[in-house]
Amino acid sequence: MSYTTEEIVKALRDAREASGLSQRALSAKAGLSQSHISQIESGTLEPGLSKLVDIARALDLELVLVPKKLVPAIHSLTTMARPERESPSYALAEIDRAERLVKKLRSKAGSSAAIDRMLEALQFFRHAPIKPADLNIISEGADQLKRTPVSADNAPLIQSLAYEWMMIRNRLAHGASEEPRPAYSGEEDDDA
Repeated sequence: MSYTTEEIVKALRDAREASGLSQRALSAKAGLSQSHISQIESGTLEPGLSKLVDIARALDLELVLVPKKLVPAIHSLTTMARPERESPSYALAEIDRAERLVKKLRSKAGSSAAIDRMLEALQFFRHAPIKPADLNIISEGADQLKRTPVSADNAPLIQSLAYEWMMIRNRLAHGASEEPRPAYSGEEDDDA
């Protein structure tokens, strides 16, 4: 394997490990066999461009060509964009379980705005510093989905779960405080 390919393969392996995916899970998402992923990561198989693209996209990454003079700027931007802390592995396992249940619901009930919001929130949770209390809410919601048969009568439950998960997502994304604050203070400002 060439040195350049080694760097790309290492970056993809690091991304797989950081996302908490096993080689088997990545193989299912990328449409490749687990042994193929293993051989690529170990350097015993030179991956073709199409395989690299498939693996990258399964990891929510994109391979792009950029002018060489822009590489330092792109590197700087991607370093800044990395989450400071990702969800721990026990949280990722629970998020994966919830995502499987939501996808199963979508396959039975069809797509809806609420289901799309739930999937969006779950994707965000993978890279967020999720708290145990928030993980409990996600876990309880997944348990409710598992127990609830798919029917039109359950639309309020699905909308409620989507709302709860998006509230957590928005709080984590925007750093909103747990406690609401008043829009203004009753105290007068002496500087006015």
